[in-house]
Amino acid sequence: MTKVAIVEDNPMLRQYLAELISATADYDCVGTCGSAEEAMVKIPKYKPAVVLMDIHLPGESGIPARRIFAKRCRVCR
Repeated sequence: MTKVAIVEDNPMLRQYLAELISATADYDCVGTCGSAEEAMVKIPKYKPAVVLMDIHLPGESGIPARRIFAKRCRVCR
């Protein structure tokens, strides 16, 4: 089972993606976040193999956030 986390500021899209991923064989959505700042705290706890991240997030953009993830955990390497 591949663990996936989602970082998306649009709540409806975030929920849809989580449901779609969890309904797909061999994938499980282990958590969602509405901002990069929230993801910095939660993603290391979720321990996903894949992070699906919007690059146009309010506050910290998804691109710089990816660099921070790479330094903090094995995600995004």
